[in-house]
Amino acid sequence: MKYSRRSPPSNKNSRLKRSNLLHVVRLLAVLIVSTGCTSVPMAEVPDPYRRVLISMAPEAPDIPAFPALNWSHADGRYGITEEDADALLDYGENVLPLFAYRYWQYQRQMRLILDALAMP
Repeated sequence: MKYSRRSPPSNKNSRLKRSNLLHVVRLLAVLIVSTGCTSVPMAEVPDPYRRVLISMAPEAPDIPAFPALNWSHADGRYGITEEDADALLDYGENVLPLFAYRYWQYQRQMRLILDALAMP
């Protein structure tokens, strides 16, 4: 006579399995219904305040173009004319700092608008 290693299934175990299965099915049904209800697209309410704020957004300043320089080569050295040197100095001393200031203003204005839009 052979003895089995497993005990015969009891009615209590099968009832527990069925009740657990029923709980899982109920949980899945609740999750499906609850997530299905939240996936409905929300109609956006027109807000004139937000439209005005968005219309106030400034345009980014244009990056200044590097001046065109006429290089010459003589006696193994490269050089530029006096007018080109003045244009290069003007670019470094006036044009770039002015661009940096305008860009700082642009960032400040955009930060103010974005902060105002983030408020509920």
